[in-house]
Amino acid sequence: MDSFTDSECLRLDIIDDWKNREFMHKITDLFTNFTNKLNRMGIVWQTKMKILNQKLEIIEKQINLLENQIYSNNNFNKMVIDYEQKDFDDDFE
Repeated sequence: MDSFTDSECLRLDIIDDWKNREFMHKITDLFTNFTNKLNRMGIVWQTKMKILNQKLEIIEKQINLLENQIYSNNNFNKMVIDYEQKDFDDDFE
């Protein structure tokens, strides 16, 4: 009778071991899936950040061009005004 209980205990230990292994396998799969999803999200966000960075660089270049145009126009207008003022002053001399 003792041998029967020993074999029964061994069988129960094996069943428990397999249950534990299955549980650990499920947990490992969950962590793996979660990690894979986080990695995919990271790639997506990196791509979005690169696109936003490119758009910001384009906007910065456009702003620089506009600033240069405004500066150039202001200098040109100042030169015209100075020239006209000089020409006007010459008329009264």
